[in-house]
Amino acid sequence: MNGLLVKGGAVLEMAHHVKTVVFDKTGTLTTGRAVVGKRIEYMSQITESDANSSIGRLISCLPSTVDRSDMALWFACCAELRSEHPLGHAIVNSGRELWGHDILKPVRKGQSGIANETELSILDFQVVPGRGVECTLVGMQERSCTVRVGNRAWARGIEEDANGLL
Repeated sequence: MNGLLVKGGAVLEMAHHVKTVVFDKTGTLTTGRAVVGKRIEYMSQITESDANSSIGRLISCLPSTVDRSDMALWFACCAELRSEHPLGHAIVNSGRELWGHDILKPVRKGQSGIANETELSILDFQVVPGRGVECTLVGMQERSCTVRVGNRAWARGIEEDANGLL
């Protein structure tokens, strides 16, 4: 599983001019793979007054084994399940540490899953180069939702024109 992530062919073509390489001491250099080192769950700060909002409805659709404090990570894991990006793999691996191998049937370590919970599935997965991934998560109490993981503007739904301007 060793590899090198190169951004664009032009960078690789210019590599023959390199005389010296200097590395910083990051997790990807020392372990050979990206990992989630720290996360802050802003979604867990939602108050009870938000219960009737669309976010409140999302909370009510979470599998029983996913804590509200882990909601953003769980949705990100669902979106990144089919991703080939190294950071997507890091997100999914972080979720698997909490819920086991099958993110769509999460089981909290030390607990058993709820047998009657609706099976979840992912539809319409797509990679948007330079922006992120998007999918539709279906089977949450007869509901579905679109999940985006990527750069901030795109994840919020702000589209850029061809020149990169808003």
